[in-house]
Amino acid sequence: MFFNDGDKYINRNGNPDLRLDRILRSSIECFYAKVLFESLKKEVINPKRHPDVGELKLHPSAGATVIGARKFLIAFNVNVGTSDLQVAQKIARAVRASSGGLCHVKGIGLSLMDRGLTQVSMNIVDYEKNALYRVVEMIRMEAKRWGVPVVETEVYGMIPAAALVDSLGYYLQLARFDRKQVIELALLSMADEEKWRLMTYENDGYQCW
Repeated sequence: MFFNDGDKYINRNGNPDLRLDRILRSSIECFYAKVLFESLKKEVINPKRHPDVGELKLHPSAGATVIGARKFLIAFNVNVGTSDLQVAQKIARAVRASSGGLCHVKGIGLSLMDRGLTQVSMNIVDYEKNALYRVVEMIRMEAKRWGVPVVETEVYGMIPAAALVDSLGYYLQLARFDRKQVIELALLSMADEEKWRLMTYENDGYQCW
């Protein structure tokens, strides 16, 4: 479960929401508890490995629910105007966290031989700590050292709207801009709140519309 979904079930203290126990009718253990499924029957009664939410036993048919939550990972590529792979590799080395670059950024240099370009291929593991525009601008700065331009950027797979809005605000130099000013995001937020309002629990059970 991605953090963006999981945070609906995690309270402000970082603990699982009791609603999950009622909905799933099974004991809940957080992802950090490294337990193999085969050993859950024994581990569930171990005082050091009690479920974070629920009873000290497994549901006879549903078993247990293990939830892992993390921030949404963005696969983000920047293509630069050179066929020299070493240039892309040097830029990637300057940008990625493991080489002393931007935190929460992983990157390697790749060749796009059919296009005569190279690529800085990255995983942004926390876009809230390092926004896409900051990554792009650092790559642009490093590329200038080698006299090559940034040709284009790519998003591989899904991306949170907030990640795009943050970069939009930077490049448009928007003052006092709030994500809630984006109509689609505001409507989605309202729909999400309504969905949870309609989920109620009555007479030791639940109803979900």
